[in-house]
Amino acid sequence: MPNDPSWRFQGRLGVSELLRIILAAVERRQGFSLIRLGCSEGIAMAWPDISTREELASHLFGWFGPQDFSDQDRDQIAQLARSSVLSADVIGLPTLAQMEKDIGYPRVFEAVELHDLQRHRPHKCDANIHWYLQFSGAIASIVRDRDFIGLIGCREIDQELMQTFNVASTRSYLVRGEEGYKGSVLEPHWPTGFSRIRDQLEVPYPGAIFLVGAGVLGKAYCEMVKQQGGVALDIGSLFDSWASVTSRLRFGRFPQLFSLDHCKTVIEDAEARQRRMDGYIVELGLETATY
Repeated sequence: MPNDPSWRFQGRLGVSELLRIILAAVERRQGFSLIRLGCSEGIAMAWPDISTREELASHLFGWFGPQDFSDQDRDQIAQLARSSVLSADVIGLPTLAQMEKDIGYPRVFEAVELHDLQRHRPHKCDANIHWYLQFSGAIASIVRDRDFIGLIGCREIDQELMQTFNVASTRSYLVRGEEGYKGSVLEPHWPTGFSRIRDQLEVPYPGAIFLVGAGVLGKAYCEMVKQQGGVALDIGSLFDSWASVTSRLRFGRFPQLFSLDHCKTVIEDAEARQRRMDGYIVELGLETATY
C-alpha cells in the first residue's frame, strides 16, 4: 500500500464511522489508539533519513523550549513517534490542501512510506479529526456519563470536564505544554516529564478512555494506554481551547465553537451531526480533503 501514492488521501473515515469504531472498542474493553500526525510529527518521524538537524531543532524548541538535544535524544523521540504509528488503530493524516503549506506535511507520508509504518493497515482519517469531533458534538457521545476519564496534557480541566459531561471521576497526568503555552508544570517534558508519566501511567480497567494532548510525546502516551488496555484519543490542542487558552488563531476567532460548552450535548442522529459539522467547516474556511 505505501508504494502506491493513492493511499495517501483515499479511504478516510468520517466522524460517524470513527465514532462507531471508538465506541465499539470501549464496549469490547479493547485497547485502542487514535493519533494525529501534523507537520511537526512529520519532521520528527523523518529524522535522520530525510529531516535535517536544523529542521528538527525548531520543532523541538516549540515542543520543549530551549534545551540541548543530543542525537540520541532526537533518535529516541523519532522512534517513539514511529512506534506510535505502528501501534495505532486510526491515524490522522494531513489533507491535500495542507501539502503546500509546510514541508512537514509531506514528510508525514515520506516517513510512513520509508519505514513502512502502514504495514498493519490501520484506519485513516484527517489530522483535523479532533476539531471534527468538537464541531459535530461527537466527542460528547464518547465522554458523557462515563465513570472514569483519564487526561494526559498540560491543562487542569478535571472539574470542568466532569461537570460538562457528567463524568464521575478523572485522573490527570500533567506535563509541561509547548513553549508558548507552558501551563503550570515547570518540569521539562523531555526527558524527565516523559519518564515520570511512563512510570506512573495506570489504566484502571480495560476500555477506560484517555484523552491525550501532549505534542509528539502524546502519540507515545496513546501507545502506552493501548498497551494497558485503554482507549486513547489524541485530541491535541482541544485541551487548550477547553481551558480558554488561545494557542491557535481560530480559538481566538471562534471561542464558543471550540469551548467545552459547545460540545456538551449528545447528538444521536448521524445526519444531524454531519450537517452541524459541515456548517462549521465552511464557516471556518477549513480546506479539507475528506471528512
